Amino acid sequence: MAGRLASGVSVAAASREKKGELTVGELWKLYYAYIEKTTKGPLATKEVRDTYVAPTWTKRRLSAGSAVDLERWHLELPTLIMKRREEKAVALRVRDEARRREIAARQGVRRRGPDPKPRPEVPRRVAKRVTGNVSANRSVGLLRAMYGFALDPKRAYFTGVNPARNHKMFPVQDRERFLQPSEMAPFFEAVAAEPKETMRDAILVALLTGQRRGNVLAMRWSEIDFDRAEWRLSGELTKNGMPHVAP
Repeated sequence: MAGRLASGVSVAAASREKKGELTVGELWKLYYAYIEKTTKGPLATKEVRDTYVAPTWTKRRLSAGSAVDLERWHLELPTLIMKRREEKAVALRVRDEARRREIAARQGVRRRGPDPKPRPEVPRRVAKRVTGNVSANRSVGLLRAMYGFALDPKRAYFTGVNPARNHKMFPVQDRERFLQPSEMAPFFEAVAAEPKETMRDAILVALLTGQRRGNVLAMRWSEIDFDRAEWRLSGELTKNGMPHVAP
């Protein structure tokens, strides 16, 4: 604003121009309408926006988003994410405890029949360490993409600066766990012993074709060419929108 005033633009004119500028919330509506037509998973993006981006950014004008504000928000996000995660975990524990009490009360008034067999204890798997950094990075990535969308010359919704353009993300550890050669035989034995035929087939198809889980679960007989031993996926099913043939 100060630069515009120094160049001779009046205060009133600068104020009118800013009032006509999009807010981040208004930009989101345009951006979401676009990704609904061009991406396969817009709901996941919407969840990130609704949960982490909207509370801080929705009412801001695009020019009001600075790199300093974005960095402060990004640094605070992991704490907010972990707090929300803990609140959800507490709510689930309360719900599960209420269900257990309800079941116990029903069992306590049984008049006949054998007592239910005790359920075996299922060992809990060791959960990976969660920091909130991944979700925080996704939130910044979404905001960066929204500003990039607005700055695209084809649209020209905004002519300022993308505050997330050169922002440094939190370091994230890549997945490093792979099946070792000595584990292959026990793994396939476990798959073969899977009592649910559909589950067993889905695992094997995913392994042998390398296709995405969603596509495997949505597989149709009409997509299979048995003579050519091919699985044909239309562009509506693939991530890049291009038809794909899996041998």
